[in-house]
Amino acid sequence: MQHIDFLFKHSRFAKKPWLIIGKGPSFSSIKEYNTSDFFTFGLNHVVEKTPCLDVSHLIDFDVFEECSEAIYNNSKFLCMPINPHFAMQPSKITLKDLVLENEVLAALAAEKRLFWYNHLSKFNSKTLTRGNFQRVLFKKTKVKYFSAEAAFQILGCNGVKKIYSIGLDGGSSYCSSFCHNSLLKNGKTSFDDQFIEISKTITTYGIDYHPLSTVVEA
Repeated sequence: MQHIDFLFKHSRFAKKPWLIIGKGPSFSSIKEYNTSDFFTFGLNHVVEKTPCLDVSHLIDFDVFEECSEAIYNNSKFLCMPINPHFAMQPSKITLKDLVLENEVLAALAAEKRLFWYNHLSKFNSKTLTRGNFQRVLFKKTKVKYFSAEAAFQILGCNGVKKIYSIGLDGGSSYCSSFCHNSLLKNGKTSFDDQFIEISKTITTYGIDYHPLSTVVEA
């Protein structure tokens, strides 16, 4: 397994802008756009409804267990923290441990499709000093509210300057396609708070960001 920065250094991800895809209500209009115009970064269960993702991202391993078949079939790469969460809580369990237990995750690792990053939690500093992970002090990715924050940070710190989104709407509801998923399991009252952290990342990396719904076609 390699750090997510390795993927960006060795893949041709510079020719198109990126599209971050979430589960918010505007996801319902995704078929109105040509997603092949973008590199795509899907959050959580989005992979179940969106074939041909470039990167699928999740923090909680419960999501992987629910979507493992779709991730394997619908996404080129999977990006997760070194220490995935379980039931929204940080854990000492590492991806190395999980690869030994989960056949799909092991297959993704063997095919060099599994990438990790150092999610800011109380367990990560110890994780980076043991096991087979590269003994390098990688920057930590801080997620205060929701996983979209990690997507912007990962893309921004790897030089991506133009990002669009769909299904990243704020509020407190999902698109009906994801109505079976539990909402706001982390105890927050809405998805609005994530934009506070996202705006900091946009400023830090000089990102040109627009929701697709605000883009007027010529």
